[in-house]
Amino acid sequence: MPGCAVSNCSNYNKKTKGTGVKYFSFPKDFKMCNKWFSMCNRKDPVNFKNACICSIHFSEDAFDIPMQQRLLGYAPKTARRLKPDAMPTLNLPNRPENVEDSVKKRKREDREHRAIKRSRRAVLKDILSSPPSSLPASAIIETVENQECSVGERSEKSEKSEPASTNTNGQSMNIQERLTVLSFDEIYVYFESNMYRQVTATKGRST
Repeated sequence: MPGCAVSNCSNYNKKTKGTGVKYFSFPKDFKMCNKWFSMCNRKDPVNFKNACICSIHFSEDAFDIPMQQRLLGYAPKTARRLKPDAMPTLNLPNRPENVEDSVKKRKREDREHRAIKRSRRAVLKDILSSPPSSLPASAIIETVENQECSVGERSEKSEKSEPASTNTNGQSMNIQERLTVLSFDEIYVYFESNMYRQVTATKGRST
């Protein structure tokens, strides 16, 4: 019997003898046979009459374990049989579609990250240019605790080029809404600057 048909697997019968690895022939059903072959990610043709895939590529759910073995809690690996609809899903090479999906996912995450950064910069600039606020400490704490969730919810809206200083209804955001898209460091900078301006304004009035 030849080795495992999966392109990145070097297992063959003599190599894995005595290790519990079992080899399964390709299904006779044409559609299932093609599905198995697609999971192998091979460019060269395969003779399906004697081709096989080893057991390390199948999950536990893929095996049909007799009731007696289930009750005894013992299922010899060498005596395992596959379910009719079993598919190889483990230890497989990266197929072209998987690689493409990974690239798309990274690009999407990069876009979301850039959108969040743009939103934070715009909101911070807007807040620092606004009049001093008398936001209570309880509101500050609540805003900081909810910041992580709020950033994720607003990232998609930022990507659509919505103004950072408006809410979903197109109305101007108040201080609490603005703070929800800021990081802890940015909130700290805001309040440090805000306190400084309040102190400066107080000194100006006293003189």
